[in-house]
Amino acid sequence: MLAGGAAVALLARSVLDRDAMQLQICMEVERPFLAWPCRQALYRLHPTAAEIRDMNRSAGAQFVVFMEDRAEARRLLSHYLNAGLDINAQDHRDALASGESRGNPHWTALHLAATALDENAVPLLLDNKANPAVKDDTGRTPLDLAKAAAAKQSPDQRNTAVIELLESAGSKR
Repeated sequence: MLAGGAAVALLARSVLDRDAMQLQICMEVERPFLAWPCRQALYRLHPTAAEIRDMNRSAGAQFVVFMEDRAEARRLLSHYLNAGLDINAQDHRDALASGESRGNPHWTALHLAATALDENAVPLLLDNKANPAVKDDTGRTPLDLAKAAAAKQSPDQRNTAVIELLESAGSKR
């Protein structure tokens, strides 16, 4: 019995030592009995103020919206937004100290989802007030990127649902 208790203590310690991103990954990839403590720790102890600051420097909503479990993605995005995540934050991870970019166009999560023509992520972001008018460093909106991505598809495979969603969202602003 002592060995079982030690194993539980070790598991608890390993979960408590993880940050929000590590716990989110644990929730997604581990078997249910291992994912459960990660989920509990994430929703009860995270994100910290420092984690939100880091997420806001890296278009943090992107880490949630591409989750396979759509219900969990919606719940976790709401949890992060309630903790202060900026859904329109741009990815500034590669900025130099001078403020110049090394090639990152400073996309938002909506830019990334639009480029992927992701029919689940785009509405999730728009439903949570993502701004379709935000421009990247080169002046492109998520709609511009979605149109460019769709143009690369063969006509019979072209996905226009995301374009229609973004056009509709843009006209409502």
